[in-house]
Amino acid sequence: MVGTFCRGAVLSILLLFGCGDPPEVPGVEEGPPDAVPGSGERGPVGDQMIRVELVFHRGEEPEAVERTVRPPPEAEGFAPDVPLRLRAALHLLTRGPSPEEETRGLSSFFSPDSSGLIQSARLEGRRVVLDFRDFRSLIPNASSSAGSRAFLDELNGTVFANSDAAEVQEVEYRLDGSCEAFWAFLQRSCTIVERPPTGSSR
Repeated sequence: MVGTFCRGAVLSILLLFGCGDPPEVPGVEEGPPDAVPGSGERGPVGDQMIRVELVFHRGEEPEAVERTVRPPPEAEGFAPDVPLRLRAALHLLTRGPSPEEETRGLSSFFSPDSSGLIQSARLEGRRVVLDFRDFRSLIPNASSSAGSRAFLDELNGTVFANSDAAEVQEVEYRLDGSCEAFWAFLQRSCTIVERPPTGSSR
């Protein structure tokens, strides 16, 4: 289940910040209104704009959405070798669906309150290591069987959709520096999630 993600039938849900006020995170500037997913238009993509894919949920089903944005500035904790699209996508994922996306029925455990949830991201060879601040008290439902599956679907889907196979082949999640703590919350053992083969299914 972990690590089985298909770009065509994308996956998804959640994550949030534990306690206190979330740290300030440099913004990702959205594209013009005609770049909003669902509008039927595509925003300009050039030196100043990039297109990212985020995975949320519609009911119980994962759904991918595209956004056209200006790349975020360098952020504390994010290594410079983390692919630009992935960095932008992670910033946006932790903010959750936009109001316009929510009106279209998309949901997530992510919200504006969870921005800054990722305290570090770096590459180790072709493995991206994402270390999260403790979110357990804020999203207890992620520890259920269905919740953890959806939570991982959203994370895995967003990571692999916004990185090339030549850049990222696997992802390691940590909670305050611990892979064991992250997966123990999901009632699983520490796991390195591998990029699924092209054409694989859930």
